[in-house]
Amino acid sequence: MIESEELLRRLRTRVRLPPATMAAVESALVNGRRAPEEVLQKAGLTLEQINGLLSADRMAEEKALQDVSTSITTIRDEPSVDDLVARLVDITPRFELQGEIARGAMGRILAAWDLHLGRPVAIKVLKKASARDLEQIRFLEEAQVTGQLQHPNIMPVYELGRLRDQVAFVMRRIEGRSLKTVVSGLRRGKPEIRRQFSQLRLLNVFHQLCLAVAYAHSRGVVHRDLKPSNVMVGDFGEVVLLDWGLCKVIGNETRSTRSTSERWKTVHGQIIGTPAYMAPEQAGGLVSEINAQTDVYGLGAILYHLLTLRPPFVGKNNREIVARVLQEDVVPPMDRAPNRSIATQLNNICMRCLSRNANDRYANATALAEAIRNYLDSPETMTGHPGTQASDSNVDILAQTGMAAIARHQTLLEDAALVADELQTARATLEPTDPADFKIAAWNAERRLGEIHTEIADVFAQAVNALMTTVIKDPDFTDARGTLCDLYLSRHERSRLAGNQEQAAYYRRMLMEHDDGRFGAVVANEGSLYVDVEPKNADIELVRLKEENRRFTAYDSTQLGAPPVRKDPLVAGVYELRMSAPGYEQLLTTVVIDPGKCSRLRLRMLPQGLVPAGFIHIPAGTFRAGSRYDPYLPPSEQALPDYFMARYPVTAENYLQFLNDLSDDVPEEAAMRVPRTADGLTALWGRDETGQYSLPTELGWTTQTPIVGISVDDAAAYCGWLSHRTGQTYRVPSELEWEKASRGSEGRVFSWGDGWDSGFAACAESWPYQLPPDVGAFETDASPYGISDCVGGVREWTGTAALGRSRRFVVRGGSFKTGDATGQPLWTRELSLADTTAMDLGFRLVCELQL
Repeated sequence: MIESEELLRRLRTRVRLPPATMAAVESALVNGRRAPEEVLQKAGLTLEQINGLLSADRMAEEKALQDVSTSITTIRDEPSVDDLVARLVDITPRFELQGEIARGAMGRILAAWDLHLGRPVAIKVLKKASARDLEQIRFLEEAQVTGQLQHPNIMPVYELGRLRDQVAFVMRRIEGRSLKTVVSGLRRGKPEIRRQFSQLRLLNVFHQLCLAVAYAHSRGVVHRDLKPSNVMVGDFGEVVLLDWGLCKVIGNETRSTRSTSERWKTVHGQIIGTPAYMAPEQAGGLVSEINAQTDVYGLGAILYHLLTLRPPFVGKNNREIVARVLQEDVVPPMDRAPNRSIATQLNNICMRCLSRNANDRYANATALAEAIRNYLDSPETMTGHPGTQASDSNVDILAQTGMAAIARHQTLLEDAALVADELQTARATLEPTDPADFKIAAWNAERRLGEIHTEIADVFAQAVNALMTTVIKDPDFTDARGTLCDLYLSRHERSRLAGNQEQAAYYRRMLMEHDDGRFGAVVANEGSLYVDVEPKNADIELVRLKEENRRFTAYDSTQLGAPPVRKDPLVAGVYELRMSAPGYEQLLTTVVIDPGKCSRLRLRMLPQGLVPAGFIHIPAGTFRAGSRYDPYLPPSEQALPDYFMARYPVTAENYLQFLNDLSDDVPEEAAMRVPRTADGLTALWGRDETGQYSLPTELGWTTQTPIVGISVDDAAAYCGWLSHRTGQTYRVPSELEWEKASRGSEGRVFSWGDGWDSGFAACAESWPYQLPPDVGAFETDASPYGISDCVGGVREWTGTAALGRSRRFVVRGGSFKTGDATGQPLWTRELSLADTTAMDLGFRLVCELQL
């Protein structure tokens, strides 16, 4: 590095910059508050030019600066940081801030509530609005890169924008603790941490971390700041890698503002990262040598910390740690912590990651993940784990067998999720008339998924048998007892989500038998509720629902008082919330209280007059969607913002008015939109003596008959006509909007509950006529929100298009022509060609919320 006087001389004699820019550069260099590299970057010099200016090598200087003015002109055409920030959308109105979660050197993490989707989020903002340009660019890159890395173990980014004039991005909020907190707790001997985090669990956490980094490498991204504090372990087993602010984009698969510009690239010699977890090339500032194997070293340093409870190198300050990374050899984990029972194979994996020569390390994180997986899947190589209290070798072997089975169980669950996604995609692209060859991919996925689930059941039984025997032989073996409870808890939650109450009760009973103190609420079948409502003067009534005579009915009622309010404990089950406030529309929704969990709702009431006549406000929030009985694709949690859904399907009276208005303007199109029979050609309605279309009442049509015999394009045309006529936006609901409105947040099987009765809806057994009954004729066929005629009446078009070669749309609901002895559950879906018409196929409306 040259002296500042020499740098100024070179600038004045060799670089041609506009006078104002040169004056600003000279002032900044003399002032000394910013590093020369940053000053020159801001002036528009490329990385090569900056290295040339700062180099003591005369030839390097000549080569780098021979075309400096041309390069500067090109770079200065790029938008400024202020321009980039100004382009971001203001997201302030969408989020309600709830306080600070954490803060770091550059930014703060805020807890917030998404008012559109009704869910908790975390928002990262720069700590100060006057942050330097390079800091803002790195912040933008973190959001852009993380948003492109779609992986279960990488923090998802929902949105990038401006929050109160500060650059911010919105992320998923995870309840849990950092890996740093876990390791610190283990080192201090905290009983709760030791009970929850055996060596086996830590290795499974580490394996998931490797998979996240491996995915990033496949997308051409190096993290460069891997450390325990950047890894979150959620309360329900999630492992999430955070903080990509120092990442380096080395491929073309992922792009960011910084990676596509020469101006902001890291200058050779800069040390980026956390010294205790840096690879030697990173600690030496060798920017050009940073690659996937640099992250492998960082992963190895984390593994070292997990095994020994200390990082590979420590020192009084960062300078001392960097010196040790560059000069000293790593002490093997087995020697550093001989009392930690570290297996030789693990020791060797860790030391290979920490090789000084990058070529001696694993080639990438994928290879490292495979090595860890092989270790976890090999019971004969597993030694005792930290926290194990049993001394009898037979008990140790039993415990190791159980732990190995659980590791295999986790791998199979991951495989099942991947194959299930493959199956869903394959099914979605199939056409009804496709030959067998086209269906082979879906059939193969079904077969493989069935085989995986069979093995999951077998491995689960092996794990339970081995761990239960271990606990019987040694009741004080805390790791085995805790892991057995975790296994029962996961099965209990899956059973509840699938609506299998008998299985859920069984696993809750098994938890009761082996509870290690963590599952008192689950065993008691109790949860809690937190609810906040706008406005704050709302009255909230909580009503417990109980299924009697196949229908959910009110069991008891409690006034909760003014929001926000928490109710704890509550018996697990389905509840109804009724909210009222002066000047606001009444609001109703349901909520599921799960054992051992707190259900959190944030709801918004709407001023009177805002909800259109004939529509119901479906509040924002999550709900359970999907079939309870599909052996391959289990139910899932989905989220939607507020919207308005029509109480009834569109009626013949409504459609007749549209048709006659259209006939006055474009009679040819009206003739195409008239309701038709299943052949799509024969009109169901004719014109009267005035030339207007009229209802054939002699055939059973009434003004309140739900419209049938129309295609999805006819439905869209009706929506366009009504929107133009009223000034509001109407459309056909999406598939998920239809499902939430009909099933409630709990995902009930039928509108009224989980049990079928043909007398509760207009189905083939209860309505043996040629046309459907008038809307609302079956009062029992009403959803928790009050949406009518979902199980029976008419099937309904949605606006959700299906994949595939032909133009098809999802159709939902049952009709007066469908249903059998077990009914037609509300998760049933069909795919119909867009021009399909049928005597039991109609539609209803969604009105978009406009505030």
